[in-house]
Amino acid sequence: MFNIGEMIVYGTEGVFCVSDYANSPIDKHDERVFYILKPAFAGECSFIYAPSENGRIKMRAVISVDEANAFIKGIPNIPSLEVEQEKKRRQAYKDAMNDADLDVFVKIIKAVRQKREDCVKNKKKLSESDTDYEKKAKFCLYGELAIALGIGFNEVENYIVSMIGDGHI
Repeated sequence: MFNIGEMIVYGTEGVFCVSDYANSPIDKHDERVFYILKPAFAGECSFIYAPSENGRIKMRAVISVDEANAFIKGIPNIPSLEVEQEKKRRQAYKDAMNDADLDVFVKIIKAVRQKREDCVKNKKKLSESDTDYEKKAKFCLYGELAIALGIGFNEVENYIVSMIGDGHI
């Protein structure tokens, strides 16, 4: 169980602070303990209730500053997620995002960057699905790295570039 005040990753919803524990807000007969989670960054909600014993949505502690720096240094070695057919690519993105894993977010971001470059070369339009998954992957990746590194969300991309150079993510 996570402690009050701990920063956690809640699936692909981003980084949250465990602000309290509570009983079910919906079913008074539900005996599970729920976390009251407040988003670390502006989001669509002011808080959410999440069962502490949740097998459906992956929850984990935010990585440490040392883990974040080591991860960033390894980004050039992470391959992109390559799926040519748009329909299959969309499903691959969706399946990958469910892992809520930093490597997966980088794979998606790299895949969309490559797809964007191909579209520019061929004078085509990037699909909305690609841009939506890129945005979600960046939100999850940058959010966790910002908390781990103690920097602003909008500073993360420049931090990554300063460590590994441009063009790796």
